[in-house]
Amino acid sequence: MYINKLTLDNFRNFKNKTVLNLENSVNVFVGDNAQGKTNLLEAIHFLALGKSITNQKKDELIHWDKDYFYITCTYYNSKSNKIEVGYNQDNRKIIKINSVEQKKYSSLLGNINVVIFSPDDLLLIKGSPSLRRNFLDQEISQLSPYYNNLMTNYKKVLFNRNKILKERPHHFMETLDIYDKQLAGFSEEILVKRIDIISKLKILARLTHRKLTDNTENLEIKYASFVDNLEQKIPELKVHIYELFKQSREKDLYTRQTNIGLHRDDIEFYVNGKDVKKYCSQGQQRTTILSLKLAEIEMFMSQRGTYPILLLDDVFSELDYKRRSFLLKAIKDKVQTFITTTEKEQELLGAFKVFNIKNGMIK
Repeated sequence: MYINKLTLDNFRNFKNKTVLNLENSVNVFVGDNAQGKTNLLEAIHFLALGKSITNQKKDELIHWDKDYFYITCTYYNSKSNKIEVGYNQDNRKIIKINSVEQKKYSSLLGNINVVIFSPDDLLLIKGSPSLRRNFLDQEISQLSPYYNNLMTNYKKVLFNRNKILKERPHHFMETLDIYDKQLAGFSEEILVKRIDIISKLKILARLTHRKLTDNTENLEIKYASFVDNLEQKIPELKVHIYELFKQSREKDLYTRQTNIGLHRDDIEFYVNGKDVKKYCSQGQQRTTILSLKLAEIEMFMSQRGTYPILLLDDVFSELDYKRRSFLLKAIKDKVQTFITTTEKEQELLGAFKVFNIKNGMIK
């Protein structure tokens, strides 16, 4: 899978129309800070997932003195394809896949697969559980777009459940029971997907981590669920989850909110038995994230039969020479990669296509 042409029209600081003809290997974008390097990656991310990297509102993606943006790409994945996305300040959107209009941004999922790696990814270790859940959900949604619908339905029912817990309408206990059964059904499907992906990721990440650390460190990734011994309970998972919601009702009624559920689950990382978040150095945390990202790439290949597109946003300043070399070797001749950097790294310029960015202009 690779993008061969990208067009940006009034997207972020790319005013008017910018057309890029791209290499199917590595493309390097060099420029000072705040020149538009990350904005370019964000355009690719939007075409793949229907949202910005930082989840900003869509009208904030429009160039400051324009009233619309329009981005398109042609890409190859066993055949040539085209995706077009536009948006204006009247909240009108245009989404086309191979010239066929779509109604929802979620229809973009699964067409172009992307893995993004940035300095902010350390928050996957240091940040809140919601960041780790969002990371996992985003990966699964790219592999199985139906999963996005499951999550949407789960969140709707959860919202309604919390609403009746607060408002206590007439006969609300009967409604609460209906919501519990619905949540149990959605939870079963979602958790089975999450466990499946985690089981694949942790094997690939462990192998990569051993190579990165010369077999001195063992990385373990665990899914911490509100369901104890989750994998053992999969055959009767729906029934078990329904019982857990029933058992939690007294507390939920007291607090007027839902106190258990997969919306509170987490992902935990351990190196040689130590919690990476609490007890490992920042260098070990970076190695853990690098192992995870490379595992993502290989997982997409094993699941979809093609490598995803890799977006590397100013990560080379965060990696030492060994990790940087390992990363470049892992992606060489396999993965179309977009690299942003403020420095003209010698090892990059010798082999890859380089674009210079200044004030939203690309040369």
